[in-house]
Amino acid sequence: GTNAVFNFCLKNKIKLIYSATSASLGNNGKDKNLSPYAYSKAINLEMLENLKKYFKFKYEVIYFYNVYGPNQISKGDMATVIGIFEEHFLKQKPIPVVKPGNQTRRFTHIDDTIEICFKAWKKNLNRHYIIYYPKFYSILEVAKMFKRKIMSIHDRSHFLKYAKALSHPGDFSSNITSFFSEDADINIVHPFNQLKGLDIYLKEFLLPLQHSFTGLYRRDDIFMTGEFEGQNWISSTGYYVGQFVSDWIGITATKSLSYLRYGEFHRIENNQAVESYIFLDIPELMIACNQWPLDMGPGYSRGYTGLIQGPASRDGVLINSLDPAEGQQSYQIVTDMLDKLATKDESWRPFWHENMMWYGPGAFGSFIGIEEFASFQVPFESQFEGWSGGTKNNGFTKHFTRFGEGNYTCSGGWPSLTGVNVKPFLGQGPTNERVFMRVCDWWRRENELLVENWVFVDVPHVLLQLGYDPLPKW
Repeated sequence: GTNAVFNFCLKNKIKLIYSATSASLGNNGKDKNLSPYAYSKAINLEMLENLKKYFKFKYEVIYFYNVYGPNQISKGDMATVIGIFEEHFLKQKPIPVVKPGNQTRRFTHIDDTIEICFKAWKKNLNRHYIIYYPKFYSILEVAKMFKRKIMSIHDRSHFLKYAKALSHPGDFSSNITSFFSEDADINIVHPFNQLKGLDIYLKEFLLPLQHSFTGLYRRDDIFMTGEFEGQNWISSTGYYVGQFVSDWIGITATKSLSYLRYGEFHRIENNQAVESYIFLDIPELMIACNQWPLDMGPGYSRGYTGLIQGPASRDGVLINSLDPAEGQQSYQIVTDMLDKLATKDESWRPFWHENMMWYGPGAFGSFIGIEEFASFQVPFESQFEGWSGGTKNNGFTKHFTRFGEGNYTCSGGWPSLTGVNVKPFLGQGPTNERVFMRVCDWWRRENELLVENWVFVDVPHVLLQLGYDPLPKW
């Protein structure tokens, strides 16, 4: 289209007023390759210079900086910052600002833009013009001008790109490399434990997993972002899916379709994961492969052990930011409920819907309804004394993160739970020794009641502390 306009103007001796972009000027011109838009604009400028040199083509080039004014675009991918803010203001919604909000911009009103275009055409100097108000404004400063509540949102783009790459079979390496920092502290459930650095993560975990499961891809059921103790976190859970064709960590391949449930938490700095906790339900996979050596659970019976569903509401992948008040309410309900666990009067009950779903780790099983859940929870709690959870932050356990977004809340601790083993647990003990448990959860609420809970426990790591290794040798 641009070439056609250039040729039309050249053939008909029409002077061109060309709209350039300030994006091609950033970083002394080096930013012209940051996007297809900036690159195409830069190439068009080179073409204009050549047309002027060889054919005496006449044009004026004007660089615009964040134009705003009446009829500005306020919705969709091409929406402007001021347009988005205006849209939220008119709908009496909080103004969304991507954290930290200190990104600066120059802005130009549409009336000034039109005036300069006219003056450039009239002066007929065949030159480049840059139009902007000289003062820089941060995005947060602009948002405050609307005098409405500001909603801080997290940049999800880096994770969404990473997740999209993993959602189809292929070489994940390049996207993994861009998502994790080179020296990321990556923690994975036993038998992997701590993997220091991106290269070790690829070598020891991801590449062998791809080798053992052909057509491997990942399905995300929940994805959310948030802040905990001043740090930015990303969290997701779902399944790795593939054909189990080659033995993996000593588990004999079944040559059939298999599912490996995962849960991840990543602390983000400068758009990269610098600290990660990755939970895998290895016992669930082994049960599906008929290779888990234990046939009991901690409760009166082992619950359902098959494939676990995502949210019944089908809204767990939170691509867009939601009202922070909703997330805070979700967070508070869960935090208050956690404080009531391991109480003699079962004072956790009022926080749950009577038909709640508890999706437990494979070695424990899953349960429907508060009474069925209690048939697991109460015996499990009795097998340990001196319980301490991640919310206590008393030196025994601590959540590395806990936050809410929309109707969802997540938390994780490494370890998150601890207690002294005083009764047999999964056929082992009692040892009368303190045991530490790596645990993570996702919860969904409806109104003020919790209705679904997805749980991971690093059960092999717990059993190791009791003197029993349930995993095959590898």
